[in-house]
Amino acid sequence: MKNPVSLFFKVLSTWNSLRRFEGVFSVGDASKNLRWILQPGRITEWELRRFIQRELEIKSLPDNVHEVTVKRLGLMFYWMGQICGGLGSGVLQETDPGHPHYYTTPPVRLHPSTVVLDVGTCDGLFAFRAIKQNQASQVICFEPSSRTADYLRKAAERNQVLSKITIEKSAVGRVSQEVFFTDGDIPEANHVVAEALPGAVKTPQVSLDDYCRDHGLRLKHTDLIKVDAEGADVDVIKGAEQLIREYAPQIGVTTYHNPAHAAELITYLRSIQPRYQLRLKGFFLWGGDWVPRPVLLQAALPEAAG
Repeated sequence: MKNPVSLFFKVLSTWNSLRRFEGVFSVGDASKNLRWILQPGRITEWELRRFIQRELEIKSLPDNVHEVTVKRLGLMFYWMGQICGGLGSGVLQETDPGHPHYYTTPPVRLHPSTVVLDVGTCDGLFAFRAIKQNQASQVICFEPSSRTADYLRKAAERNQVLSKITIEKSAVGRVSQEVFFTDGDIPEANHVVAEALPGAVKTPQVSLDDYCRDHGLRLKHTDLIKVDAEGADVDVIKGAEQLIREYAPQIGVTTYHNPAHAAELITYLRSIQPRYQLRLKGFFLWGGDWVPRPVLLQAALPEAAG
């Protein structure tokens, strides 16, 4: 059972341990959506379902697929699985700049010429928003799930952005190789697994260094590597070491899948690109262990704002 007092002190302890990274995790950023951790889960679920009712139009299709329209963005996407708070949370993080999972707050700033490497594209809402709001010229979407990738393509066509989106049916990691991948009950639960578990299929994996080299892609400091890789986030970033050293692209990477990831990524990025301005945001509970984890780490050169 959730104990808000105990959770508050766990958050405080985790935040205090990360203060050694000077200027990265402010009090304000640590407090974003803190009440969602402390309040009962049923209240959070109720709030998210109210958000769904208010902000989304949903049309149910066969095979437990739903056509979802985000009214304030004028964009649609396909959602596979049950309608739950996870759907509301996924949309909220793309519509509310105050949400800790929102990728494009300072120091990250997108430009009409920005190229985005979108690792773990999922339903595609971030990619569609970036193109429609003229914040990117191209988004390269890495989505290992064939089913999710197929619906992603359909949604890109419906949103009239397919010409600016490239869909790669591939996982992304530290090295290029074959891996096992499994689809979850909802798109956000799709992930790479370490072995051939029931339902897992072999799929190609590529490192971003290899992908950009093979495709002749030279990133700029105004381009963006966006990562939500369901636990493989550190491996994705370490597979882009050459890109980060040479070109210092902007980065937005989730850190909540593993309690150690925030500190590990901050240390790693500072070691290979010390010019980065870093920002850590929010706390989240994940996996049912009642361990608060920071949500998102952003990195960018100061001149990326120009």
